[in-house]
Parts: sequence; structure tokens; C-alpha cells
Amino acid sequence: MEKHTKCLDSFIKNLYFNDGITQGELAKLLETSQNSLSNRIKRYQTIEPPIFSIKKAGRSRIYHLTEYGKEYYEQKLAKTDLEFNEWEQKKERISNILSNYDTSNYGADETCIALLRKVDIKVIAKTFDINEFKFLALTFGMLGEDMSSRSAFELTIPDKPLNEQWAWGNKVYEKFKNMILNNLDREVIEQQLPTHSIEKDLFFRTYKRKRK
Repeated sequence: MEKHTKCLDSFIKNLYFNDGITQGELAKLLETSQNSLSNRIKRYQTIEPPIFSIKKAGRSRIYHLTEYGKEYYEQKLAKTDLEFNEWEQKKERISNILSNYDTSNYGADETCIALLRKVDIKVIAKTFDINEFKFLALTFGMLGEDMSSRSAFELTIPDKPLNEQWAWGNKVYEKFKNMILNNLDREVIEQQLPTHSIEKDLFFRTYKRKRK
């Protein structure tokens, strides 16, 4: 690994939290020009073992940390990084909800829960803040009928007029649908949806639009 620098640390950290990012998106996060970032990347590509990989997707270049890059962040940088600690806590809370939801609730939306459990925890944590995820868990019936458990769940609905609360909830649902469509193959989605359903029709109308 080359000499420890703030620029390198920031590069690694942003890739850790934004796996699969493009060079343009990465330049914005690092608050630098693409030309300046290109020069940095050329230098970082000489590091052994490699800390990142690049894949081409059309005209874009997609960046991923290697296992070594992830280990470097977690072992060298994360201990003093408050954002990492909050990120780990968030992933753990989401994982606990997904693993321990109340299977006795006959009103649970098993289709949405099954799809949600097939998405990587990192992707879920990146897509939703913890309150948005709690909202999904509640509306998908993951908490069962025990109102005491719901009270302990500490879901906070935005303190806004009712129509704005509905708009917030719809926005969370839309984020859920887009996350599923962007991270699961059509075949995987199709296996979870009923053979004939409005949900299936709506999912794949959106799927076709996003693939054009």
C-alpha cells in the first residue's frame, strides 16, 4: 500500500459505501474534477495488492473495492470512522428485523418480504434510512399484531399534514420497488410473485420502462 494519505483514504471510503459507482459519481463525492480523479486512479492502480477493480458498462466505468480494499478500510480506517459505526449498526438492525419478523401474522405480505430478503443488506441500508425501513417492516406485516412490539419499534412518521405523510409513504414504496428491479433478476422476481396478479403486472411494466 502506498503512503497513507487523506486522498487515498477518502477514495477507499467512498468506494466502500458506494460499491458499483461510476467515475463521474465518484468525482462528485470526492469534490474533484474527472481529470484530476483520472490521474489519481492511474496512481492507485499501481498499488499491490489491488484495492479496486474497474468494469466497463457501455461508456461508463464502474468501480468496486477488492476484498483487500474492503479489509483495508475495515481494519485501518473504520475504527475511527463514526459513519462506519453508524452504518454497521444500521445493517445489524435491518438484519435483525429481516431475520426475526413475526411469522404468526397471517396478514404479512410474504411476497414483498421474500423479495426484500433476497437483496444484499448493504444495498438495503444504502437505499433506506432506518425509519423508512421500519415503515416497510410495519406495513409489510413483519411485526405481527402485538401492539406492544409496534410501540417498542419506535417508528416515527413525519410530523406533517396527512397528505404529505401519504406522499412520504408512497415515496418509500417506490424506493422499495426500484431497489428490487435494479438488484434482482427478472426470473428471481417472477418466482416470488403470484402467477396472476396486479402486483406482477405493475412490477414488470416498470421493469420494461427501466430497461429501455
